[in-house]
Amino acid sequence: MALTNPDEGLYGCAVSCSPNDLLCTRYLNYYVRSGGGSLLNDDLTANLTSDLAIEGINYWVNMYKNCSPAETINYTVNDHATLYYQGTTAFDFNSGFQISGVETNRPDLLEYVSCAPLPKINADDPYYSAEATHIPLVTWANSEHPEICQAFIEYLYQTDNYLDFLAAVPVGMLPSIKGIEENEEYLSNPIVQQFSDEAAVITEAVNEGTAIGFEHGPSAQAGLLANQGVIEEMFQDIITNGTDVETAAQEAEARLNEIFETMVA
Repeated sequence: MALTNPDEGLYGCAVSCSPNDLLCTRYLNYYVRSGGGSLLNDDLTANLTSDLAIEGINYWVNMYKNCSPAETINYTVNDHATLYYQGTTAFDFNSGFQISGVETNRPDLLEYVSCAPLPKINADDPYYSAEATHIPLVTWANSEHPEICQAFIEYLYQTDNYLDFLAAVPVGMLPSIKGIEENEEYLSNPIVQQFSDEAAVITEAVNEGTAIGFEHGPSAQAGLLANQGVIEEMFQDIITNGTDVETAAQEAEARLNEIFETMVA
């Protein structure tokens, strides 16, 4: 709130609630993970009505009302990144890709960009990582040309080709092959050098974290939790319609569980 001054068009951050993105799911996951909880129960049912989840929903509703531009109710990740580039917001939830975004859109701010681990509730709480995203390269069993897919993967991971790939968005894309992080050509990249501390913060979070909901192990429920827009619509209902938080959370939880139940075992 200290960074927010609507009269000057300045806000602490953007709380974006579009069902076309997973940002509210991400925000709420950050909160419950900081308290040692999860958006899924051990039996992989949705958990939006625990005391911790309700606290988190109230926290982010208050953040929207007190620290965010009103129009972000329908924004996606690219929209709220743009607000950061414009200087409308002082803070953004993003990845190392934000570096290249700032370099392209606001190069004058590049020297001021940094990142930090997610905050803890108590200073002596153990380190945690609430979210990590991994993008695998696979050859589908029914691929028409599996040999081409396999050849591309092998080509990409040849050292020279892989270094060129990483250099396309340095620090946004981090090495997944051991030894590359010590490669002289990789380390000579100016962005890698400038943001070495930030790369270390991100790498630790990736190594310690999981995808949202995967703290219980990989599951279809975790994927549905993050890509159905249910949590985002819940936040919109609370903010736009004034629906009681507990009521909206119960309805969203029930809706998610109905979606989970449609899966064929």
